[in-house]
Amino acid sequence: MKRRRLQVAGVLLVVIVVAGVMAWVRVRGGSDAPPGPPVADVYASVAAALTRPGMIAHVMFDSGEADPWITGRREAWLDVSADVARERATTMYRSPSVSTTRERGVVYRAGAAYTVGEDGKTYKSPIAGCPDAAARVLALLADCPSRSGNTVSTRSESRRTFHGVGALAIVTEGKLSGVDSVIEIHNRLFVDAASYLPLALERSGTDRYALGGYERDLHGVTRYTIDFVPRGSVPSDFFEPLAIGYTSPEPSSVIDKAGAAFPIFWLGANYPGGSTGPPLTLVDVSVAEPSQPQLGPELQLYYSRADDVFAQVLVVSEMSAANARFFTETGSIPDWRRDACARRTEVPVAGAHVTIFEWHIDDIAYDASRCTGSPPDGVALELDFGDTFVTVLPSLPSQRVRLPDAYGSVDALRALAAALYRRE
Repeated sequence: MKRRRLQVAGVLLVVIVVAGVMAWVRVRGGSDAPPGPPVADVYASVAAALTRPGMIAHVMFDSGEADPWITGRREAWLDVSADVARERATTMYRSPSVSTTRERGVVYRAGAAYTVGEDGKTYKSPIAGCPDAAARVLALLADCPSRSGNTVSTRSESRRTFHGVGALAIVTEGKLSGVDSVIEIHNRLFVDAASYLPLALERSGTDRYALGGYERDLHGVTRYTIDFVPRGSVPSDFFEPLAIGYTSPEPSSVIDKAGAAFPIFWLGANYPGGSTGPPLTLVDVSVAEPSQPQLGPELQLYYSRADDVFAQVLVVSEMSAANARFFTETGSIPDWRRDACARRTEVPVAGAHVTIFEWHIDDIAYDASRCTGSPPDGVALELDFGDTFVTVLPSLPSQRVRLPDAYGSVDALRALAAALYRRE
C-alpha cells in the first residue's frame, strides 16, 4: 500500500504505521439516518461513560487481519477526566526465516503527543482534539482530522446500528490535504446508544492524486473493546512522557548551560496565573551568542498555556544591561520603541525600572506628526534590573489578528512585572 503523510490527527498515522491490520475495500456511501443530538452533547456523554471513580479506561483496537506477514496489536489507556492517555502499538514483521517485533509508544497530554517510534527516535507533535469535544484524548477513538489546511464538518446521526447494537454515530465529512493528494473522507464513530461507550470507527474516503490520473476508494473499520482497570494498577507516572522513554532537555538546564554572568529573571518553570490569565509552563529556552562575547548571551524563555504546550503565550527575553545599551546605541531597538505614537506607562516595581508600551503593530509611525489617533493593538513590557534587561512580549500573532489573549493587556503585564523574580 502506498503511504502518504497526511495532516491529520495522530490516530490515522498510527493505523498507517501498523499497516498490517487495515483492510481497504470499495466504499458504499449514503445515509438516511435521522439527525442525532448536538455533537458536543454526544462527546460529553462519551467522556462521562469513559470516566469511572478510581478507574481508567483500557481500549483494545481491532482492525482485522490483512497481511499474514505483518500483524499488530494496539491498545490505549485513557484518563479522560485528566485529559491524558497512553498508547502502545506493537508490530510483528514475519518472514520464512526471521520474525521481528517492534513497539511504538505515545503519551498524550497538555495538547501534545509524545512519541517514541519503532526506531527509538522521539517526537513531539500537537493534538488539536475533536471540535466540540472538551477532552482532546477522545481523538484517539474518533480520529478527528487536524483543522489546519483541511475542510471538514461534523454531525451526529441517531437510530444507527453496529453489528446488531443500537447506536448513535458522529459523522465527520470533508477534505484532507496530503503531500500529493486530496482525500475526501466520510467517517463514522459508532457509540452505544445505551451506554455511550464507543463501539467502532468506520473510515471511508476517496484518495485523489493532485495532478490527476490516480483515484482510489478506501474503507476500513476499527472495533473497540473497552474495559476498566484500577488507577492504582498502573504506576503514578504512567501518563508521563518519561515513562515511555521520551527524553528532552529540561528548559531549566538550558538556562544553566548558557552560563550567563548576569542574573536571570523569570516566572518559574510553572506560573500559576491568576485573575489576569491562565497557568503557564516554560516549554523551551533558546540561547544566542552576541556579536561581542563580552556582552554575554541572549536568552529567550518561551511560556505556553499549562494545558496546551503548543499554545505559546509569552516570550521573556533576557540580556545583559551592557548588551541592551549596545543595541540602543547602534539603533537596534524594537518596534514598540520606534512607534512615535506608542503610549508609555511607568510601573513601580522594587529594584527595577519598568515600562509598559501600548503600540501599533502594523501601523508604526516613526514621526509623531504621522500619528492617526488609531488605538494601539499591541503591548510590550520592558524591565531594567540594573545588570539585566528583560522584555516580555505576549503572543505577537494573537495580537496582530486580535485574537483573545489573556496576557495581551496592560493589567496583565502589570501583574507579570510584579511576578518576575530572580532565578537562583
